Amino acid sequence: MNIRNSTFIRCCYGYAISGMAILVIGAILPSLILEANLSYTVAGGLLSVMAIGNLLSSFFFPIMVASIGKRLSITLMAAMVPISLLVLTFLPSMPVMYLLMLLIGIARGCITIINNATVNEISNQSDAQSLALQLCNRCFLGSVFGCNSGLFWIFMEEYFIFDYLIMYYIYLRLCHDGLSKSRKISI
Repeated sequence: MNIRNSTFIRCCYGYAISGMAILVIGAILPSLILEANLSYTVAGGLLSVMAIGNLLSSFFFPIMVASIGKRLSITLMAAMVPISLLVLTFLPSMPVMYLLMLLIGIARGCITIINNATVNEISNQSDAQSLALQLCNRCFLGSVFGCNSGLFWIFMEEYFIFDYLIMYYIYLRLCHDGLSKSRKISI
C-alpha cells in the first residue's frame, strides 16, 4: 500500500471517529440530563456551544498550525475530545461543562479541516478530489448510521450509565491514537 492510500484510509477513519464523537454526545445527553439534573434548555445550550466550537475551529486552527506546526496541532486536537469527555464524566460545574463542549466542538472542527486539506493534497486531479472527499464523507455517515446507532447504543444506555459510554469512546479513541503512532505518519 502506497503512502497516499495509507493517508487516505487514515482520513476516512478520522471522519468515522468524528461521527462517533457526535453520536457519543447524543447517546450520553439523556443520562447526563438525569445525573447532572440539567434542564432541556441547558442541554440544548451544550449542543449549541459544541456547534459554535466547530465554527470557531475555522479561525483557531490555521493560527495554531502556523504557530506550533501541523503535526503537534493534529495531536493536540485529536487528544482534546477524549480528555474533554473524561472530565465530563466527573460532572463538573455548568461553566466547565460549557467549556468542555466548546473544546469538543473545536477539536471536531479541526479534525474535519485537516482531513479535508489532507485529502485535497493527496488527490491531484479535480475528479479524484471530489471522489475522495465523497468517500470520506460516506465514512462519516457510515459511522453515524452504522455500528454506532441502533441496538448497540440502546443496550449500552439501558444497562450502563453514561460514564461507561464515555469510557468506551475514550478507549476507542486511544486505540486509534495508538495505531496511528505505531505507524509512520506522513503529513
